[in-house]
Amino acid sequence: MREEKKTRVTCSEERGIAVVSFSNPPVNALTGEDYETLAELFHDMDAREDLRAVVLKTEGKGFMAGNDIRDLKTHGPESHAAYQQKLIDAFESIAQCRHPVIGAVQGYALGAGFVFAACCDIVIAADDAYFALPEISLCVISGVGYALKMLPEGAARYACLTGLPLRAEEMLRYGAVGRVVKREDLEEEAMKTAERIAGLPPHAVMYMKELINQHCNHEHRRKFKLEDAYTGRLFGLPEKAEAVNAFLEKREPDYGRQT
Repeated sequence: MREEKKTRVTCSEERGIAVVSFSNPPVNALTGEDYETLAELFHDMDAREDLRAVVLKTEGKGFMAGNDIRDLKTHGPESHAAYQQKLIDAFESIAQCRHPVIGAVQGYALGAGFVFAACCDIVIAADDAYFALPEISLCVISGVGYALKMLPEGAARYACLTGLPLRAEEMLRYGAVGRVVKREDLEEEAMKTAERIAGLPPHAVMYMKELINQHCNHEHRRKFKLEDAYTGRLFGLPEKAEAVNAFLEKREPDYGRQT
């Protein structure tokens, strides 16, 4: 088994299966550096002929809590586009990786965590998992295209417009996750799925993923840039600053009943 470590991302390999794990206590929030690290790692794995499957998992109570809000607060209209490019590079490095990626999701998958799950080929969810896109409460418009990839339109509208969570069993009914298992069985089930794929003809698997991606061409890069443009329209508005400040100060926002 080979293991390497890059900041908060670790990767171990055994019998043609790579296990990528992310850990950033206490809630697994992501920074620009984390996106760059994940993108670099998945691009490297994409070029490998000896891999057969990848498991993406995290350590801790929840899968990922989305972007680090303190990191986001440092960005204005000028730097926001570059920051968003890091996100799309990380997301698409998983979606376009030639090797199938199995996501093991426990607890919360919020914002970017929701999107990372949507980029996986198969999601195995723990019975305590829930998925949400709460960005709208922070005046950020993001993840809509990936929500529509994972969910039927009505459910995606609910998730995006309310920011409220969808539980693992609901996601299973929508076909957004492949299996729901007990929390203690999550990693074992994800590895069993990866081992099943790793035992199949490797080129057939790679070509199957490539074909599925072509059939389901969701144009996520274009859609994400469109979402970024809409988020850019929110910069400079009083509600944008109030939303972020209220979150960091752990209080209810006051938008002044603006009409």
